[in-house]
Amino acid sequence: MLTTEQIAARLRALLAEIDAPVVQQEPQQQVQQTQQIGGGSTVVVDTSAYAYANVKRMSLPASWLETGAHTLLITQSVGGFGPSDAIVVEITTPPTLKHNAFASVAWMEWGGAPWPRDVTVSDTECGFDAPLQGSAHGKAVDIASGTLHFSIGPNDKGWPALALSNHTYYVNIRNHGTSPSNVDIRLEFVPPKS
Repeated sequence: MLTTEQIAARLRALLAEIDAPVVQQEPQQQVQQTQQIGGGSTVVVDTSAYAYANVKRMSLPASWLETGAHTLLITQSVGGFGPSDAIVVEITTPPTLKHNAFASVAWMEWGGAPWPRDVTVSDTECGFDAPLQGSAHGKAVDIASGTLHFSIGPNDKGWPALALSNHTYYVNIRNHGTSPSNVDIRLEFVPPKS
């Protein structure tokens, strides 16, 4: 029978043999690399945040709520979605909020195989363990594609509520487990009906 130390040594040898990417456990020194990309998206590589090699930020255009049109964001436009990346989409609420104005975000693979992901609607960037308070519906774990619903303003349905006006909230996405080198996704944001 193998000891725990022997099993660990064999696993390390196997990982080294296949050169698998390893998510770093310790934060690194901060690297600032900002690049403006069309469609209101910005890539910021910040290696000091959490245990992600790259935190890639995207934001919805301010007109998202005004036009009533679906907005598509593709991670390929910010340099891809690698195994140790976190995608953070900023949503800033308008000055005036409505009651029960429901919106949603859907995610699915883009140009590759499905891969399980963790997704949260949160008031903290990279808040994977902190979905919006009081909401049992603000988090999806280990799901390759899906939809999360939330409201822009308060609601009485128990869904995540972006309840403060002129406030920035976040949709946080990370790959679950050790993913292949790049697993791009397509995000579709559906605003509330007017």
